[in-house]
Amino acid sequence: MPGHEGVGIVYSVGEGVTSTQPGQRVAAPWLGYACGTCEHCLTGWETLCLKQQNTGYSVDGGFAEYFTAEAAFAAPVPDGIDPIDAAPLTCAGVTSYKAVKVGNVRPGDLVAVSGIGGLGHLALQYAKIFGGTVAAIDITDEKLQLAKDLGADLVIGLLPSAVERFAPVVTCVLAIAIEVTAGCVVLSKLWLGKGSQLTGNITRVAHAVGTNSPWPGIVTIAMLAFVTLSALAALAAVSVADRDTTHTSNESLVPAESVP
Repeated sequence: MPGHEGVGIVYSVGEGVTSTQPGQRVAAPWLGYACGTCEHCLTGWETLCLKQQNTGYSVDGGFAEYFTAEAAFAAPVPDGIDPIDAAPLTCAGVTSYKAVKVGNVRPGDLVAVSGIGGLGHLALQYAKIFGGTVAAIDITDEKLQLAKDLGADLVIGLLPSAVERFAPVVTCVLAIAIEVTAGCVVLSKLWLGKGSQLTGNITRVAHAVGTNSPWPGIVTIAMLAFVTLSALAALAAVSVADRDTTHTSNESLVPAESVP
């Protein structure tokens, strides 16, 4: 049964459960269970636990009239908070919160939030709570106004034509980032013997290869070749975009107070 973020009233509790009680209102998050003992869980990356259960996906979720939730993962919802406001915090909320936390945002840090949508509007608010100076980026006036209302220090508007123009470049950059990250994970395991916080599967493969293998060099060469080809593709995409466009600049930098 789907429903990956839900708020409901506890009907009954299992034997030995003391953290919740019948009649209490709780929220069931997307991460419905993690083992708590594996390397990922013990290093703060329980979202990568290989034994995890996900609400509304691998176990029944909030669309059901009744469903079972792990008591350790059911968060109490204080009275006075609308369930409509509380439920998204159990997925989009914790996702954007951890991004700000792992980003080590400190007072005065400049934080760019790209896209003031379901996660972005929450990341903006968390970054402000952490003391950051927030620049909100979007392509619609409504979202820029929302960012201003939520306390953004600066709003940056990109015209849709600019987004279309630079989409190929962004795609190439993302592909490079993903490939390089995966390669670094493998190399860190092969050369340093360190476990990865990114994915258990890659580290297991790297461990099986062994530290005396020629694969580190091969992987490095492959990564460099991929980066080079991707960079050339990005330059070609920019060149094509420059020839096809009739405008010279689509970006606008707008102070928050100037948004109508």
